[in-house]
Amino acid sequence: MHLHLPIPCSSIVMMRLGEDGAMHTVKFRRMPGGAWLAAVVAAVCLTPASPSTAQPAETPAIASQTLPPFVQRGIPNEFHEALRPLEGNWRVTKQIFIALGTAENPATSDEITATRTWIAGGRHLLDITQGDIGGKSYYRMGVLGFSNIDRRYEFATFDAMNSNSMLYSSDPLDRPVRVIVLSGTFTDQGLLESLL
Repeated sequence: MHLHLPIPCSSIVMMRLGEDGAMHTVKFRRMPGGAWLAAVVAAVCLTPASPSTAQPAETPAIASQTLPPFVQRGIPNEFHEALRPLEGNWRVTKQIFIALGTAENPATSDEITATRTWIAGGRHLLDITQGDIGGKSYYRMGVLGFSNIDRRYEFATFDAMNSNSMLYSSDPLDRPVRVIVLSGTFTDQGLLESLL
């Protein structure tokens, strides 16, 4: 399972779950004109702290024909099931290439953990990532799910530095895929401006 998450502030996050259970992200490089380009490297590896045996929350065993159509359209399906490999407890090695570090000397930490659990009856995967990096506390909460109506993955994140949320979505999909590309934007609080 791959997740590509373009994030401003020199951030494009790509999480890749390898056959060995390791997850990887990307390294960022600023391009002329203030644009940022992600060069894929094994910059961040997430290793499962313990194998996850939990299953997505069960949906009520009610015959779908007895449910109103708007409820039927919200029932988890194979797109939600495709997120199962991301569930569990993870030990995170993270590098930050901006603000706390640079491309040449990133801030690095292996003092971060991520816990991903199903919420809302298996409709969304809650991600709480927290720890310390560069002598600072790190926190991010994310909610990843699939919109059955829009036929796309959606990811909302909230962290301890930004007062705004960051919203990402994939292109519409007709079947589950092993690589999920999410793109989106958020309003920069001035970090990029301070670098130009």
